[in-house]
Amino acid sequence: MRTIALLLFMVCSHGMLASEDSLSANNSSALYLGPWKLAKNKTITVAPHFGFVMPHNPQMKHLIKGHSFGVHTTYLVQMMGDKPWHQHYNYPEMGYDVFFSNTGNLPQLGYQVGASYLMNLSLLRLKKHVNSFDGFNNWLGLGIGLGYSTKTWDLEENHQADVIGSNFNACLTLQYSVRFLTIGKYDLRTGIRLTHFSNGAFQLPNQGTNNLGWFIALSHKQFHNTLLKGTIEEFSKTWNTSNSLVIGFKEISPPMGKKYPSVTFQTLQERHFTYKSSLGLGLDLMYNSSLKTLLERYSEESSSSKDVFQIGGVLSYAMHFDRFKLIMQQGFYLKSKWKSDGSLYHRVGLRYAVNDRLGLQLALKTHFAKADHGEIGLIYQWK
Repeated sequence: MRTIALLLFMVCSHGMLASEDSLSANNSSALYLGPWKLAKNKTITVAPHFGFVMPHNPQMKHLIKGHSFGVHTTYLVQMMGDKPWHQHYNYPEMGYDVFFSNTGNLPQLGYQVGASYLMNLSLLRLKKHVNSFDGFNNWLGLGIGLGYSTKTWDLEENHQADVIGSNFNACLTLQYSVRFLTIGKYDLRTGIRLTHFSNGAFQLPNQGTNNLGWFIALSHKQFHNTLLKGTIEEFSKTWNTSNSLVIGFKEISPPMGKKYPSVTFQTLQERHFTYKSSLGLGLDLMYNSSLKTLLERYSEESSSSKDVFQIGGVLSYAMHFDRFKLIMQQGFYLKSKWKSDGSLYHRVGLRYAVNDRLGLQLALKTHFAKADHGEIGLIYQWK
């Protein structure tokens, strides 16, 4: 958990340092909003929301007893264009988001609180309207952070709520928002938001919750008259090879059991074909220590140590944000004695380039909607 918090801190620090550089280069005056002093490219939004916890598994239907409602508050910084990736992504907004909601079932699911780093990617071609976008705009928001759930599964007192096994969880946010009205110094935004809580099977049960809601937000108006629209640097397509070594821990049924380590070594060949995107092919060598227990449990035969090894082929896609990459990988088991998870697996996560050679990775391996385990580790890149 401390290592995950450290990587999240690096995400936040890198983004906000970029924002402060942009601010100092482009803004010398500030606006006042109540007790806060806000620069021209910053805003605070307050957004009440109303929705429900989605029963993504039939076993959860008995837990949905009412609508969820709450509020999220976001501090956003408009990227000003002083870095090339700002312009490639149409001047995104980046900042901090704090989320609070009930679940519509307080006795069994309780309250949920989350703190995330949020990026709003503009879906409007702002490069064509760089001096005037005070009107309509819309964004796709992506957030990652830490969440806390006040209620968890308990064998004695809450045994029917087999959804979340730990108080602390990863908090993932996906939202679509629209600015539809500007009144004086304020903007009105609305949209839909999905907030996911899960611990990545570190502690069972771990079906996770998906809180889906509609929100309306009031924010102080940003002023964009100093956006930079420079010449975007030329991009040359390159091939890159990287090796990564990651480790994770997971539980298997029954809950409250042993934590089994899992280690994956990956070699990946990528083609960086646009400034924002790359495609790749890779090979995973996986050591999953829980497989020995599972194979012996269900086959009633002893298993050898080689049965815990798996080999997988990988198709990879990545989106580049300066030093960060959002990775999405589709894996195929080429060799695995354990067949119950199927032949496919998936990986989604973040990579951070410490320098031209070394990097860090935080990811989640899944089998469709079922989390297998979280991963954290090191990357070495060959160019």
